[in-house]
Amino acid sequence: MKIAVIYATKTGTSRECAERLGNCLQRHEVSLFELGKDNIPSLSDFDTVVAGGAVRFGKADKRLRRFLKERKDELNTARAGYFVCCAFADLAEEYIKDTFGAELLGRAIFAANFGGELKTSKQKNIFAKLAVRAMINDIEENGDSDDESEARVMPGIVPEAIAGAAEKITKTKG
Repeated sequence: MKIAVIYATKTGTSRECAERLGNCLQRHEVSLFELGKDNIPSLSDFDTVVAGGAVRFGKADKRLRRFLKERKDELNTARAGYFVCCAFADLAEEYIKDTFGAELLGRAIFAANFGGELKTSKQKNIFAKLAVRAMINDIEENGDSDDESEARVMPGIVPEAIAGAAEKITKTKG
């Protein structure tokens, strides 16, 4: 099966998730494409298309949003799955709906949050570093949810979500 994994990344987390997905699909012909860097061929060249990227400060990467808009007709006829990289699992479902919309999600073979990272070292500017530092401090002081019973856990990539997406990709077309 020919699979395209198309992603937008700013700090490298989405690239790492795309690569991990590719590693889960080693028996197949997987091509990774970074939006804004690589030329994206016709989606009809692939049996399955996966598209995704990071959500930063509540919004999906503009390169991903542009790709989804420009290639909407192709995506609507493709066998496709979608992902976000979001450090806050409780917000991921909302971000998935906002990013991909009901039309694409209605036909999707999967839509998942591959997790996200809060690392000041990966941030490109001082404002992003300060915002991430504030989020880290909040998690360390208050936990990662409003539920007092939950442990204080720093967000990270979710390998199980990536493996689950790979499993759905490899299921026979139906």
